[in-house]
Amino acid sequence: MLEIVGSDGGGTYRAVYTVRFPEAVFVLHCFQKKSKRGIETPREHVEIIRTRLRIAEQTVEEWRDEKKRVDGVEVLRGSGNVFADLGVPDAQKLKIKTGLVIEIRRAIRRLDLTQKEAATRMGLTQPKVSSMMRGDFSNLSERKLMDCLTRLGYDIKIEVKPAKGAVGQMVLAVA
Repeated sequence: MLEIVGSDGGGTYRAVYTVRFPEAVFVLHCFQKKSKRGIETPREHVEIIRTRLRIAEQTVEEWRDEKKRVDGVEVLRGSGNVFADLGVPDAQKLKIKTGLVIEIRRAIRRLDLTQKEAATRMGLTQPKVSSMMRGDFSNLSERKLMDCLTRLGYDIKIEVKPAKGAVGQMVLAVA
């Protein structure tokens, strides 16, 4: 399970719990955090997440149709972009940024860096690295995230080619 914390214009935080199966990524719960203190998720939210996890597990076992009902809950096959499925503005951009942050987190773990060491290497402050590790990267551009990856020893290749349709799309491919 993964908790992604982000801020909106009002400065509040939302947590998105997802669980990954080979077939799909499930959004188990989204809620507004009422307090910035502590990392404990309130018990009622934990119960919702547990219930939906059981539904997700059943769905993975039975999934054959595009649309299915499990215990009265409609389950839809996602588009491959959870942000687009949730109707979040700039969904494609958020998917790219999320992929970059996931690679940054992997690199930091692989290099066994502390947050302070990672911050120095990436040209960020330790609090920004801490926020990024918690899933809040709204204050970092895609360009800055790519710069962080190169400073952590990654090569980045940007490929531009004509789109198959009228409108192109951005895709992050990790080797």
